[in-house]
Amino acid sequence: MASDGALVSVREIAGRGRGLVALRTLKRGTRIFDEAPAVSLPTDLFAAPDGLAQAGAMIGTALKAMPKSSQAAFLCLSNCFVGAGRPSLPPLLATFCAACTLSNS
Repeated sequence: MASDGALVSVREIAGRGRGLVALRTLKRGTRIFDEAPAVSLPTDLFAAPDGLAQAGAMIGTALKAMPKSSQAAFLCLSNCFVGAGRPSLPPLLATFCAACTLSNS
């Protein structure tokens, strides 16, 4: 449901689930929403040989420290990294990558 002046609305998209839909044409670079990251990882982490394991552990630790409602919201994010040609990622890491993709697109 959109409020007055809203740029976007969450709507059901046939065959896709819920999605964020623009309510009018948006100029490139328009900030839709702004919030602090739920989890932040060092940028060079994935260069380390055990980077995936470290990232998974860090995400798990951060997730455990969140309130239950925030944990549930994080775990409801779609894992867009499933499918042919995509790397096999542990579930928490795949969800985190999906969240990063959404917030950086």
